Amino acid sequence: MTVQPPLQSYPPSWQLDPWNPQQLRWWDGSQWSPKLATLDGRPILSPETTGQEPA
Repeated sequence: MTVQPPLQSYPPSWQLDPWNPQQLRWWDGSQWSPKLATLDGRPILSPETTGQEPA
């Protein structure tokens, strides 16, 4: 049986969004959240974060 080393854990912070590098996504320390921000740190309100359906 091969033992895998633990994954490196990063503290909670804004990081480049792995799906869209033109924006930031909140990393909560263990997973990506739906919270988004522009590269200068302004929040992006999306249906995921507001709980609303798209129009």
